[in-house]
Amino acid sequence: MGKRNAGVGLAVIAILAGGLVPLAVQSAPVGAVTIGKARPDFNRDGFADSVISIDQQDFTGAADAGAVEIVYGNVFINGVAPHHQKISNVNQTLKLNPTTNARFGQNTAYGDFNRDGYDDLAIGEFGATIDTFVAAGQVHIIYGSPSGLNPEGSVTVEGGGGYQNVNQATSGVPDGPETGDEFGHSVAAGDINHDGFADLAVGVPREDLNGETQVGSLHVFFGSTTGLHFSANDPNLPSRYFHQGASGALGTGLGDAAEHNDTFGTPLAIGDFNHDLFADIAVGVAGEGIGDGITPGPSLMPASGGFYVLNGAAPANVGATRTFITEATAGMPAAPGTDSRLGAYFAAGDFTGDGIVDLAVGADGKEIDGVPNAGSAYAFRGSGGGITTTGSIILSFATGWVRGDPVTGDNFGDALAAGDYNGDGRADLAIAVDKRELPGVAGADHGIVLVFPGSANVILTANRGKYRGFSENTVGLPSGGAASGDEFGSLLRAGDFNHDGYLDLQISAAGKTVSAQPKAGAVYYLHGGTPGVMSVGSKIYTQATPGIEGDPQTNAYFGGT
Repeated sequence: MGKRNAGVGLAVIAILAGGLVPLAVQSAPVGAVTIGKARPDFNRDGFADSVISIDQQDFTGAADAGAVEIVYGNVFINGVAPHHQKISNVNQTLKLNPTTNARFGQNTAYGDFNRDGYDDLAIGEFGATIDTFVAAGQVHIIYGSPSGLNPEGSVTVEGGGGYQNVNQATSGVPDGPETGDEFGHSVAAGDINHDGFADLAVGVPREDLNGETQVGSLHVFFGSTTGLHFSANDPNLPSRYFHQGASGALGTGLGDAAEHNDTFGTPLAIGDFNHDLFADIAVGVAGEGIGDGITPGPSLMPASGGFYVLNGAAPANVGATRTFITEATAGMPAAPGTDSRLGAYFAAGDFTGDGIVDLAVGADGKEIDGVPNAGSAYAFRGSGGGITTTGSIILSFATGWVRGDPVTGDNFGDALAAGDYNGDGRADLAIAVDKRELPGVAGADHGIVLVFPGSANVILTANRGKYRGFSENTVGLPSGGAASGDEFGSLLRAGDFNHDGYLDLQISAAGKTVSAQPKAGAVYYLHGGTPGVMSVGSKIYTQATPGIEGDPQTNAYFGGT
């Protein structure tokens, strides 16, 4: 599985009056805490730390076991990583055993789950074997400390570190592990119940329910001074379990039908979309068919896609108010189509600067002007009533002011990241087109990344002339040039890695050949600044970079896919 099924945009931090306010996906408590620092910051030194997925890293006896590389802060100032840490099951850091095809670290989320001021990291391992069930999946939670992520410490001591593990065999977690569930395929964090502690949402997109396969489900676990609470029977912070269909003994049904291959539960994004100080959960259902009697449509359109927004509240009331959007929902800016995969990728941020979080949603399979799998991205406004199709827009290579033409298999929108890269108080949106071919370059799948500035009046469009495009052939990028299969833009993340008040953009090129090892992978860091994202001064990191642990390895996909 070389390319992820779905991805998720990274944390959005907009510079607003009063400091840096965490607004969205994979952030600290949303709407409850104002923190004037870069995120994630596992050692609380004021510099954002970089999380790099190597989820297809091989280890002896365990192909595609996976790992995560943490590069701690200040990466732009020093020529090599000043402080790094490799986390995996192989070196027994987590006192567990590696699993072939476990894909440790494909998706991660951060938040301060015990509210000690140090960010903590949740790591999905969706291919892990649990109680003999292959690919049942699990999630590791490692707590921050002055030395960074420290699984050996104590969760209940401020800055003490610590470790938790959760899967569907954990006591009190609804349902149970089954082969192929993929618990932990998606993770996201934010303060869903508005108590000042980050909470964790975990997707299980291949869960079988009601006689249907790969329907999907969602768990929500709440934070506290003792860390995350996993039991649905917890008297104070009971976990929650959601799925499509009718409610049953295990959890809350959300309506619509629980259908084969809906893959409800991935990706996930968290943000305060209705500005009530409770973080809400966006849940992708990219496999959703429309025209099935639930939403209007002339005929069934498989995998047109959709997404839910479950409103945050006290634990018992999470999701009691919710929104479901498909391509057939009134107000959508484009007609529905088969295999659009709306809801395949998310990025959340305040694109308009009005203080309410908005949501960008990838539809990487959408047919554009008759071109299949050209792809697109939608942008939806947040409002007092939550995410709305009113004023929504669609971006693609058919958008008049976006340069270029749609091409079959481009997959426009198959990675997204939101962040205030130019420091104007509005989130900007980075969109990957990692299958895009570059003129005059041999081969295919070279990849480009487009960055669209936010706008006060119309989401992303008022600054239409100011958007920027980047590839490995962009002047200033230390790439050595684009090559076939690099997939520049395979994953996007945002963080203020040099602590200058502007978010920077982390771009993976997971297919890049390094030290003659095909698809070893690379990660680029591009500065943010007044002009926005810039190639000048950018850096590249691989497993051949001094200070990065390990050696380049064929098909490791360093940086994430």
